[in-house]
Amino acid sequence: MDAQWQPDFGWQADLGGAPEARSKTILWGEGEAREEPPKTERRTGTGAGKVEVRADGGTKTIVGYGAVYNVETVIAGFFRERIMPGAFAGLLRSDVRSLFNHDPNYVLGRVSAGTLVLSEDATGLLYTVTPPASRNDVVEALERKDVTGSSFGFTVKRDEWTRPATAADLPLRTVWEVEELFDVGPVTFPAYDETSSEARNAAAAAAAPPAADRTDVNARERARHQLELLDTEAL
Repeated sequence: MDAQWQPDFGWQADLGGAPEARSKTILWGEGEAREEPPKTERRTGTGAGKVEVRADGGTKTIVGYGAVYNVETVIAGFFRERIMPGAFAGLLRSDVRSLFNHDPNYVLGRVSAGTLVLSEDATGLLYTVTPPASRNDVVEALERKDVTGSSFGFTVKRDEWTRPATAADLPLRTVWEVEELFDVGPVTFPAYDETSSEARNAAAAAAAPPAADRTDVNARERARHQLELLDTEAL
């Protein structure tokens, strides 16, 4: 298995700017609008950690792992993914928001306001947020264990694709460096992963065996057709 192998997409090899890529505008409050790049991805479940409420005197904070390092996760059935230690090292002081369910109407904290603190340890990306009193409903849901998962929205700057050993396996994506971290916080449904069309195309390319070993010459074409149908349904 060639760990340095990179898939051929037929367009930009850095996973950015596919011709069919789409973006959407997110309102962050205070009149600030921001374009979310089309390659934004979200991770929950195994790829993101648990979350809990901690009380220190009269102040309650929400503490959780947005991402867990060195854990292989199957992403939407397309590929396996592993986030490496240090992937977020350059972003810990970025002006990230903590959102509930990725909803900008439910802001729990913000780095620049001092209400969200990001850090790293051997386990993963740790976040600590002090929510406003108006979000006591989220705190209560966490205390009751109605909500137990975390999620984060991000784009990838540097990754590595490893071809699967057999046709039954999924390609492995190793994320070495995250380009931008948009938000992190608790989510109601921690079993859902949203990946970009760029990453899905990369997975389809990675899943296709080399020409010399190919047993089905139409495998890659069928995979790409399936991805196109998924993108069409998402519109």
